[in-house]
Amino acid sequence: MTATPTALVISTRAADFVWRCGGAIALHAAKGYDVTVLSLSFGERGESARLWREGKTQQQVKDIRRAEAEKAAGALGVHEHVCLDMGDYPLEFTAENKARIVEVIRKVQPDVMLSHSRCDPYNTEHMNTTQAVLECRMIAQTWGHDPGEKVLGGAAALSLRAAPDRADGLDAGHLPRHHTSLGPQAGRHRMHGRAAAPLGLLHPRRAATGRPLQAQLWRPVGRARLPIR
Repeated sequence: MTATPTALVISTRAADFVWRCGGAIALHAAKGYDVTVLSLSFGERGESARLWREGKTQQQVKDIRRAEAEKAAGALGVHEHVCLDMGDYPLEFTAENKARIVEVIRKVQPDVMLSHSRCDPYNTEHMNTTQAVLECRMIAQTWGHDPGEKVLGGAAALSLRAAPDRADGLDAGHLPRHHTSLGPQAGRHRMHGRAAAPLGLLHPRRAATGRPLQAQLWRPVGRARLPIR
């Protein structure tokens, strides 16, 4: 019996996965992937100005943002949405929180992981997220971290970035009807493979060929799609 392919999207805040890679999530869920979304924060401080102006408390804002994220995840066909509630502005990448990320990575055992671009000077917490994800992916592969748990095998790591100027092979027709309210950019997303230094990852283009995967050093590959064929 063939194992169900898995993907893990690690989103800084609960809104990020929707508009940055909603089209890719919906497409891959439709292709049979179990897509898990890990939101590190509800985005209760920086992305909820209207709710604060309405006089909501922080817990009320979190509850509203959680409900919105769960509804969006359901519309996209997400297998499971997890939120670690790590705070917001600032997002705290403590050793404890990194261990929680590692725990999710090991539980999902993803064939491919997506997180933010390594360069986002407007919101440095997106860059910090990707750096933490790369570190946690590395830790998840080490046998000495929480011995007895299943370690992570090779997982392709790509970064996500919205591309409202062009549709790169995805369109809103791939999305559930009630999700197309995001408008024409709902399906306009690009997957970018990037690295500033060699990392022990799987090459996304090799993954896309369907040939046996072999661990190798990461190298810049330009635009890369998730390994769907």
